Amino acid sequence: MTKIAIIPSRAGSKRFKRKNIYPFLGVSMLERSIRLAASVCNLVVVSSDDKEMLELASNMDTTLRKEGFIGHIMAYKRSPELSQDSVPTLPVLIDVLQAMKEVSSLLQGTSPKDRIYSGSLVVCLYPTAVLCTKEEMLNAMDLLLDSSAKSGTKISYVASVYKARGALRSFELKEGFIDFLHPEYLSTQSQDLPPVYMDAGQFYIGRVASFLEGVPLLGKQTLGYEVKLAQDIDTYEDYKIAELKLLLSKL
Repeated sequence: MTKIAIIPSRAGSKRFKRKNIYPFLGVSMLERSIRLAASVCNLVVVSSDDKEMLELASNMDTTLRKEGFIGHIMAYKRSPELSQDSVPTLPVLIDVLQAMKEVSSLLQGTSPKDRIYSGSLVVCLYPTAVLCTKEEMLNAMDLLLDSSAKSGTKISYVASVYKARGALRSFELKEGFIDFLHPEYLSTQSQDLPPVYMDAGQFYIGRVASFLEGVPLLGKQTLGYEVKLAQDIDTYEDYKIAELKLLLSKL
């Protein structure tokens, strides 16, 4: 089965400038994600509007081939319209897959590119997924394939999730006063609270058709795969926390 990874790596980042190519324990976050994707996927496409990020992807193709990685790396220049801060992930993924479909239709023979629309898996892997492991990605792929085969319910994606401890005791401040979102759990002991999960923002895995049909990435047709480590990286402080989490996990 052909496995395609798409890494959406936009240049703009309001709170942490050019974070995708910022060194994470000595290696840029984008390079880490490319290496992870290339270890499990046949083709890795980096979609970016940034020259430096596209060059990094192109240069890594030769490097990883020499190191024995299975994945071929391809740089895909994203249009300015799809590079705006307000553009969600799904249209970016569809753009890449539609471009690949057009190229594939012109090819002859039985190369992997010709077969990408016959049940191939697509992995959307974010550049900031530096805490994700190869084992987790492979397990999430297996979860999608096994669950799809056994379940009578349509399953479109598997998404990385993490347990949000204490989320049921969250509150808003209304005119400065605390207003609990779930007051029914105020007297519940922490260990007795039902588990609540959030999107880890590391990966989404699905079949080509689910993405091209525009099925929302998070919804009732999405299975959750709980990852061991998660950290949103929106600021420099987030980045340092993520580094610390990874270092501590290796002790």
